[in-house]
Formats: sequence, C-alpha cells, structure tokens
Amino acid sequence: MLVAMKLQQLRYIVEVARHDLNVSLTAESLYTSQPGISKQIRLLEDELDIEIFERSGKHFVQITDVGKEVISQAEQILLQVENIRRLAREHLAPEHGKLDIAMSHLHARYLLPQLVGHFKEQYPQVVIHLHQHSPRQMLQRLLSGRADFALSSWPISDHPELIGIPFCRWKRVLIAPEQHPLTQRNELTLGDIALYPLVAYVSSCGRLSGIENFFREQGVEPTIGSSVCDLELVVRYVEQGAGVGIIPGTLLADRPLASGLKVLSLGFDFPDEVGVIMFRRHRFLRQYMLDFISLCNPSLSKAQLQQQLQRPQQEWTQEVLANLPCLG
Repeated sequence: MLVAMKLQQLRYIVEVARHDLNVSLTAESLYTSQPGISKQIRLLEDELDIEIFERSGKHFVQITDVGKEVISQAEQILLQVENIRRLAREHLAPEHGKLDIAMSHLHARYLLPQLVGHFKEQYPQVVIHLHQHSPRQMLQRLLSGRADFALSSWPISDHPELIGIPFCRWKRVLIAPEQHPLTQRNELTLGDIALYPLVAYVSSCGRLSGIENFFREQGVEPTIGSSVCDLELVVRYVEQGAGVGIIPGTLLADRPLASGLKVLSLGFDFPDEVGVIMFRRHRFLRQYMLDFISLCNPSLSKAQLQQQLQRPQQEWTQEVLANLPCLG
C-alpha cells in the first residue's frame, strides 16, 4: 500500500502541473476529490521536507524550483511504471490490449476508417478508442498518457517528449467564387492571392496554419479576411462569399462543391498538408502499436522504425518528407 500510495502522490503532482495548478480540473480529470489531492500532496511534501508548490491560502500559485525537479523525476518514474505494465501485458497477451488515438477532424474522416479497418483485420482483440480533439487537447492526452498516438497535421507540438513521424501528404488547392479575379488568371502567385481576403484556418490553440506562415517566409503578407477553427468551415465561408480559401484537396473528395465556386491548382511550390503520427518518447510500444505505425507509413521497415525512433524529430522530417505518399 505504501508504494501504491506514493505512486498516487507522484501522479497527483504531475497532473496538477499539467493542469496549470488547477486542482479542481485535476480532480475532475482523475475522477477523484480536490481535498484528497491536496491532502496527498501535502503528505508527500511533509515526507520529503520540501515545498513542491507555493501557496496563497489554499491555492497553488507557483511550482518551486525544487518542485520542478521533483515533478520531472516523477514523470519519468510514472512513465517507467507504465512501461513495465505494458511489457508484462505484451508477454502475457500479445494479441490483446487497447489503442487510444487522439485525432483531428481531417484524419478522423479521411484516414482513420481505412487504417482502423486494416488494423482490426490483424488484431481483432485490440480495442480501439478514438477521440477527436484540438491540437492542445491532443498534446495534453499524449503527455498525460491517456492517448497512445495522435494523428494530426504537422506539427501539433515541438515538445521534446514527443516523437512525430510524417506518413502522408495532401496537395492543397485554392477555392474561390467563379467570378473572382483570381479565376481569370492562367497562373497564380503568392502575390496574386495576397491581394484578396483569405479565410484562414486557425487551430483552437490560437496558432495560424502553415499556409499563412509560408506566405510570410516568402516575404508576402497575406490579407486575412476572417479565421475559422475547422478546415471544413473554410469551405463554408468561401461559399458564403467571405473570401478565398486554401485547403487540402481531399476535403472535396466526397462532397460536391457548391455551384458558383471554382477549384484552382496552385502551380508554384506551395507546401503540402502533411499528416503526422505523434507519440511520447521513451514509452514502451507494444508490437501492435509498432504495427499500427507501420500501417500509417508502410514504406518504413520495423528495423528502420526502431532505429529512427532515437533520432531528433527535425532530422526525421527532413529525411522522409520528400518520399511521403500523396493522397490527392
């Protein structure tokens, strides 16, 4: 009981830190009581004879310097405990388990159905839990261990604890009203597009998509007419005359484009939408998890995957981006 209690205490301090010191939200996420968390953290501090959190009354206001080191060590301990559990389950029941996947709407609609179908043929006894989330929520689920993988557009985070493996790309297209001046041009340039209001995609954590960043990297300032938090909403807003939009072409694969709209190819070297599978570094991956990654990127052998898992994220992306399969 003593060991279990101490692991529980470590889990509490890690989760409080991840929830921005909000004990109420932490208790809700762990399905326990706020007083219980506060009591266990105080017991841990008393045992260690340090303060992990600075307080103002009953509220945590800051993590102490020594507290940051304790929390960092606690994260590693909890990760290793989970790795041991996974290792045991892999030995006892390699064909059984669960797979928790966080994903964006784009991947949920256009990639997961086929991937899950192929995976279930190989592992019918593995239960799959799918959760559609914002980039911020996907990051939280990965770091807390509640998700094994996140499928999103590159990148959702450059967090050092995460590994990202690109596995597909989509060509982007421009959609505009049929009578829009851009539809009268034989070839489009960034400067041409920047003259007109753009319906921009902004993630729920407030970050502009790579499209707007690409404009600025080329020395062109886009005209942001409006912003939305869902790629399919870009289509809807363009349909309503709010501006032009740049989207992955696959969004139009199974839906008729509204009359009065036109799809334009981007003839210059415009970046593709890149799909990425992300997971926590140093986390033990069961065989069926490795096989799921292989399904996402069949061009990678298992030996290559094991080798590349130790490499920095940016080296990986530069090496494989040019060879990713294009989904349209």
